[in-house]
Amino acid sequence: MSPIGSQTCHLLIFLTLCISCTIALAEKNIAGFRLHYHVYVINGLNSKDLLIIHCQSKDDDLGTHELKLGQNFHWEFRINWSRTTLFFCRMKWGQKDTSFDVFRANDDGLECEKSGNCHWLAARTGFYLSDDNYTWQKTHDWP
Repeated sequence: MSPIGSQTCHLLIFLTLCISCTIALAEKNIAGFRLHYHVYVINGLNSKDLLIIHCQSKDDDLGTHELKLGQNFHWEFRINWSRTTLFFCRMKWGQKDTSFDVFRANDDGLECEKSGNCHWLAARTGFYLSDDNYTWQKTHDWP
């Protein structure tokens, strides 16, 4: 192999390693915090009633969605470097109507840090949060 070919080969290996590291770090910033998250809002009301949700952040309005029993609304995003990303949802079920933060980078982000998944289950008894869609913790009541 000629010296030019060897240098090209080394450059390609170096670039491949750089790209691999960049992809690996895309999920974490330098301090080790996750940057990419998924949020799921699930209708677990166990009824024929619809769960009507409207979710948004300061910059993104995700619109209004009507969820039947078992359906979910999902979105994904990257938090900003200052870790101030906030999403909140207004939830309606029959005459009940409430709103709360479903993702706050400096709070809930830490609860969902391990998996990067924040699952919200709307049930008759209130709202439950899980990062694994298996273990649930009640966080809010219906008004």
